[in-house]
Amino acid sequence: MAEIGHPLWTLHGRSLDGLRLHLTLGPTNPFGARYFHLLAMDSRGRLSSQPILTGLFSSGSEPAYNWVEIASSRELLTFISEQGPERRVVVNKRLFRRILRLLSGLVPPGGHFMVEYDSPQWLTTRQALSAGVPPLATPLGSLVYEAGFVFIRDWDLAEGGREGWRKLWGYKAWDEAHARARTAQNVQEILDYLASQPRPGYDAVEKVLHIKPAIRGEKAKAVRRIVEQAEWE
Repeated sequence: MAEIGHPLWTLHGRSLDGLRLHLTLGPTNPFGARYFHLLAMDSRGRLSSQPILTGLFSSGSEPAYNWVEIASSRELLTFISEQGPERRVVVNKRLFRRILRLLSGLVPPGGHFMVEYDSPQWLTTRQALSAGVPPLATPLGSLVYEAGFVFIRDWDLAEGGREGWRKLWGYKAWDEAHARARTAQNVQEILDYLASQPRPGYDAVEKVLHIKPAIRGEKAKAVRRIVEQAEWE
């Protein structure tokens, strides 16, 4: 069900890339967070057989109580009806990015955002993290960053059950000063990683381009030198 007045209700009915979002709310967990499913409806009024994502939403008086978690997500949706053939839609990067930005709008400064990366579509992210690539510079990490979360860390200790799966954890800046300071730290982290690679490759070089709008001045020149010197496979 969807409840008018709940913060997540702002997503219900939103049109994105030819689809219309359909929200269903579930029960509240023992800690006060609300389960939800985000499905899609196509132009023929067919509801997707699977949710785009399943998550938890929490809000409260303290910043730490305000968060969204994506517990699972799908890359492929199917729409079935008796009146026509089955339709399949890929949840591409553009669509997923737009959904993350909508969810980000529900998280105030100081809040956080969690996205699991054990789903099949995040294989490259898992491989990059295993190779030591900074979380921000992975495909999923860059999407979380673009959604407005300036500090990304890897929570790789989860073991399923109540803890959920492995996830990236993003934090929103308190204010502009905090955002600028954290961005500078992010850039330095990327530069340090690139400098540690004897032969920067795909994960090390191409991923740094995800945060190029934040890179300026001498650090931008340093990144350009590393990219220009990289041997592409």
